[in-house]
Amino acid sequence: MNVAELKKDLSAVDTLTQFLHRVEEIHTLLDDSIILAGSEAYVAALSEFSEFISQMSSFEKKMNQSIPEVSEFIFEVGGGG
Repeated sequence: MNVAELKKDLSAVDTLTQFLHRVEEIHTLLDDSIILAGSEAYVAALSEFSEFISQMSSFEKKMNQSIPEVSEFIFEVGGGG
């Protein structure tokens, strides 16, 4: 058994293990950042979509209120009234 080689291998394992732990910490921080950014993007998109639906609902209500008026106008112009 070569004791010098064993010590070098154990030192390499120790160094690589420390490096791996640092890389894992960076991975965790990056993962957290990605999740946070995705969550913020989702909330913003949901807010915009909600506003869009609200405007469409308002537009639909206005259209539904206008249809009887338009129908009455067409009826009168067409000689029905």
